[in-house]
Amino acid sequence: MEEKASYYKVKKYFSDSRKYTKEIVTKEFEKLVAFLIEKESILTIGELCKGRYYPASYLSKWARDFGADKDILTMYSFIKNTLEQRLILGGLTNKLNSGFTQFVMKNVYHYHDKIEVQSKDSKPDNKLLALAKKVGQQIIEEEKETKPLIENKIQ
Repeated sequence: MEEKASYYKVKKYFSDSRKYTKEIVTKEFEKLVAFLIEKESILTIGELCKGRYYPASYLSKWARDFGADKDILTMYSFIKNTLEQRLILGGLTNKLNSGFTQFVMKNVYHYHDKIEVQSKDSKPDNKLLALAKKVGQQIIEEEKETKPLIENKIQ
């Protein structure tokens, strides 16, 4: 019965006609930043908001609604950047599964693989082109040298 009571308490809290004011939001962000600094194991906004009377999606909503307030926007950016850095560091040091870290970075933080496109106007690197020609010539010479040996062994 207590579980239902807490569910209804949370539901009432969300449907409460009281609006989140700039002061309330600022205090919440201050608490979240302090908690994030204290708990270095937190990796997601969901973890950060666990146990609060609002969902994690409220943070981005508040950042949009109160974006004119420099303090709120700074704290929101700090939270996002800190969590992003923790994920990157965890993936690089193998503390986190690198495949899943890559998945999260692409889908949450919109990272993408680097794609290089060469336009018609750009000129190829002459040193790289010369090296490629040299390696190609070496391969052709090696094939010429080994081809008679292979033909002799086949006969």
